[in-house]
Amino acid sequence: MKISLLIASLSFLAVPPPLAEASCQGHIVGSNRIFLSDYDPFAPTDARSPQTLSVHNHSDEGCRYRIALIRTPPNDRLGQYLNYNLTTPAGVSLLQSEDAQLDTGKLLQTSNLLPNNTGSVSYSVFLGRGQFAPPGVYGDHFLAILLSDHGSAELDRKSILLLQRVQPIANVSIAGGGLATSINFGYFHSGERRSVVLQAQSNEAYTIRLSSQHKSRLNLDPPITGQNWSVDYRMEVDGAAADLTGDAALVQAGMPSAGLRSHSLSFKILDIANKRAGLYKDVVTATISPNH
Repeated sequence: MKISLLIASLSFLAVPPPLAEASCQGHIVGSNRIFLSDYDPFAPTDARSPQTLSVHNHSDEGCRYRIALIRTPPNDRLGQYLNYNLTTPAGVSLLQSEDAQLDTGKLLQTSNLLPNNTGSVSYSVFLGRGQFAPPGVYGDHFLAILLSDHGSAELDRKSILLLQRVQPIANVSIAGGGLATSINFGYFHSGERRSVVLQAQSNEAYTIRLSSQHKSRLNLDPPITGQNWSVDYRMEVDGAAADLTGDAALVQAGMPSAGLRSHSLSFKILDIANKRAGLYKDVVTATISPNH
């Protein structure tokens, strides 16, 4: 007779009680103002500013918390020009409307904080590239609402002011040629013209200064010792004659409506009679500055 004995082992898993939501208390700590890095309307990349929100657990047990970021008033604009968003570091939108049901997928969540400890969560302020704005400081408020981990009980709220500065910006370039280009007349003929286009980027009224190395003359290059050979030319800016015989010719313009304005530069060769054969050259420099 065979007897089989089945020996069963019983194990007991100690499961800690769930966090008592009602007893978890906490508050949001830190400044209620955030000063963002200066925004450049003409930068080729988006602007992202990493931020953190800190939460202090002042209950007698470990607690986790959730944070809702709420538009107030219900918009997502800094001033009247700059649209922004609050996102996770991965780029997921976090901003919600206070008058709508909370989207739990858009809540920041802390780790388990021990009693009388402070933890933080990360998010980013995002501004897309190419938003035109005049110089100034732009702001908007949003609410950070602290919630218990397993429910919608509000434990604390903090109104936070975002402040974004836009500095005066002015850039000038040559259409199709970057920051430098050559104008080649080939073989000179009196009255011959060539032209280029200057592109000005500015978020306020600006002045362009145009200066000539040889004061509106093309000089023989290389020069001949003891001789002074040159060919006069005339420059026009947007169809009007510009005097390059002095220190600089000025082009003044108001703020472009979208930040970009073009200016045509035309160069006309004057009398070339009795000029020595050779290469003649001048360098015209354009500099731009905002009027402020």
